[in-house]
Amino acid sequence: VSIASFRTARLPFFRIEGLSEASLGCYLMAFLQRLAPNGQKWSAYCAAVPPASDGEGRLVGAWGECMNSAVVFEVCNPDWESMPGFQDGPAGQVIDFCNSCGYGALGHLLEAGEGAMHEELEASRGDPYAFLQHRARNGKTWKDYCGPMEPARDSRGFINGAWGECMTAAVIFEHQNREWSRLPNYMEDGPAGQVINFLLECTHDPYLDAMNQTEAASHEAFDRNQHLPVFEDVYQPSYGTHQADSIGGPPPRPTGRKKALLIGCNYQGTKAELRGCINDVHTWKDLLVQEYGFNDLDMVLLTDDQHGPKRPTLANMRQGLQWLPPPPPPRAHPFLPFSRGGAPRAAAGGAGGG
Repeated sequence: VSIASFRTARLPFFRIEGLSEASLGCYLMAFLQRLAPNGQKWSAYCAAVPPASDGEGRLVGAWGECMNSAVVFEVCNPDWESMPGFQDGPAGQVIDFCNSCGYGALGHLLEAGEGAMHEELEASRGDPYAFLQHRARNGKTWKDYCGPMEPARDSRGFINGAWGECMTAAVIFEHQNREWSRLPNYMEDGPAGQVINFLLECTHDPYLDAMNQTEAASHEAFDRNQHLPVFEDVYQPSYGTHQADSIGGPPPRPTGRKKALLIGCNYQGTKAELRGCINDVHTWKDLLVQEYGFNDLDMVLLTDDQHGPKRPTLANMRQGLQWLPPPPPPRAHPFLPFSRGGAPRAAAGGAGGG
């Protein structure tokens, strides 16, 4: 299959004979080899979970971040068509990659998101906080996401949480869009400078030194191809808990958005190998489909008999957790069973673990 006919047919890129997945991916999916806000390649960042939308139908989550970055790249690089590996367009590559991951039924979310994001970028011209109008993975603009949040420092003195994510995204933007200083939206202060200006406008002056330190360390980490400091430590915002109204009754019927992250680890090939955990995952899947009306795109299955984005690595599990919608019902029904073993004991049928 020729490169030209592939581009026209939009076939999954890994099925072309004569070229390795890696070399063909770099040629035809060049945008997916660029970095997401946490330092992973976009291909690894997105593949573990399907595209998601918020209550208004807006593309959010990892795929929303990726599409937003693709649109920004096209705006910052008006000659992208002449750049090797980008002839199909960054946004087009994101849609193609979504299809090749098996999420084609949700491709309309990406197409609608692409159009909306182009309109939003055009509307931000002249805004002194133009970078803050880009969107975080939760679908909010960085300005709306960071504005009500108090900055927080980690144990090393770096800013983390929403403000740390925003600065990290700004640093990556500057490194991956080298012509940003020629664009009216950014030429005066730059994306990172706009984040700092907004920090000061929000009267967070006591955090200025820590934010400058975070910016400098992020630039250094990017230049040295090291982990970005904001994502060295794990932090997870809490949704909070509350007492159940009652116990022992029938399970609730989902009335809103429903998603399930099903994780099973048998630890195959180790001395602690189990035999029931992956079975648990498929049992839960069957129950959710048959009793609660879930479909395949409502569920992400991570088991250690799979490879790549469907294996329960720390990065893939984090992606799955962020893909789950926040509670409480009836707005959303997240479901997370994690089967990874327990105390060894004899079991009927020879099943171990689970």
